[in-house]
Amino acid sequence: MCAGRAKAPDIGSADAGSGPGAAKVVAPLAGAPAGEAAGPARGDSPGLPLARPPRRAGNDPLFWLAIAAGPAVWIALRASSGAGLMPTWPPAPWVASPWGFVLAMAVYPVLEEIVFRGGLQPWIAGKLARAPKPAIAANILTSIAFAAAHLYAHTPAWALATFFPSLVFGFFRDRHGGLPTPIALHVFYNAGYFSFAG
Repeated sequence: MCAGRAKAPDIGSADAGSGPGAAKVVAPLAGAPAGEAAGPARGDSPGLPLARPPRRAGNDPLFWLAIAAGPAVWIALRASSGAGLMPTWPPAPWVASPWGFVLAMAVYPVLEEIVFRGGLQPWIAGKLARAPKPAIAANILTSIAFAAAHLYAHTPAWALATFFPSLVFGFFRDRHGGLPTPIALHVFYNAGYFSFAG
């Protein structure tokens, strides 16, 4: 070794040079792509726990509870209507026709979920991102809009009643991270709502 040749710093374990103003060389994280700065792993920031992964409907006890609640609600609606607590059935006269029943049971639930849970609810949640509990607020506001939209074909009392299942659909949209579960529940609820309860 020739005299006077400077020894290269040991990257990752030593300072580049010496003295109070010398810059410290930090080794890249092992396995990280070139040029990527070392830092905490994604989701490991203090105070920011990893989000719970979406649950599958078939393994979710709350989903089956929502399914079981359907017949109980249908019986209650039928009883309340017969007792005069709710307007006379049907809530919308057009469902009495076969085509109207098919629309109400299979077509409208899919379209409504795409519009309200697929479009409106996440849009509202994004606008309220800095507010406390944005997901809950978005679900409530979406359900208000959902009930109001039913005024075009329902009596006011029956339109107002759609607010509560809408909360259930919105809850499972957030819980399972998509539309399949709310669509399945919506179709199931409408099928009983317009057949058994009617």
